[in-house]
Amino acid sequence: MLAGTVAVGAVACDDDGGSASPKLPDGVDVEEGGLPEGFPEDGIPLPRAPISTGAAVGSGSEQNWTLVYGVDAVRRNADRYRQQLERAGFTVEQSFSTDDEAGDLTSFTATRDDYIVTVFAGGIDRENALTVTVAPAAIAVP
Repeated sequence: MLAGTVAVGAVACDDDGGSASPKLPDGVDVEEGGLPEGFPEDGIPLPRAPISTGAAVGSGSEQNWTLVYGVDAVRRNADRYRQQLERAGFTVEQSFSTDDEAGDLTSFTATRDDYIVTVFAGGIDRENALTVTVAPAAIAVP
């Protein structure tokens, strides 16, 4: 039986006699199956898919969030989420898509005065994920 603390990269795990739980650095929150701490639910539309993992890094105006969703179809889910963001006032920029024998891939960036949302969707067959990264928009300097 392992006792004490084992360092794995930047994450330390304590074994308390049967289960190990990660000790995350200050300013990091990871939630399995849910939104991470501080996510701006009122300001950002969420994809219509089950969330696998949510992570938050940083604090205050420097906090950003990454959400990972399991999806059945890359292009359809990415296009649907793009429409949700546009209806919420985001402008979609820097878009890319491909679909070939290696798999599907779609990515784009959506901006609004308050947030920047980067979306990456990819996979092969039914092993697909939609990853959404949200960060506060940079403060304009006069």
